[in-house]
Amino acid sequence: KGITIRSNWTKCFGTAADCHIALVTLKELLGQKLKSDSWKFDEALHRAVKQAREQNMDVNGEDFSFFFHKSCRSGHGKPWNLQTPTVRDLDTALKHRREVLALCNKGSAKKAIMDHITRLRFREK
Repeated sequence: KGITIRSNWTKCFGTAADCHIALVTLKELLGQKLKSDSWKFDEALHRAVKQAREQNMDVNGEDFSFFFHKSCRSGHGKPWNLQTPTVRDLDTALKHRREVLALCNKGSAKKAIMDHITRLRFREK
């Protein structure tokens, strides 16, 4: 689905291990949600995050950042990649994802999509 969740760099092995466990747990829960129900991706991810928190796995805290990436094809069939700004808030990352996917689904030109991503970057600063 293109959402990337990264844990921040740390010198503490305990924090790194906790982050890894939280992300693995979230990945497993998300997989279960997407298989078992017909929820949209955003809702399934929110439910997986909620369930992970109930298990004391905070995957939306200060230790994580989020962005959306996608491979696209231009009108000439030439591949290109896009990436939304990296943010600390999952809801913001999902909002960026929805906006970019809407532009892609409308068949917007690469320049229009990249201009939109540039505006998102300035908004997040």
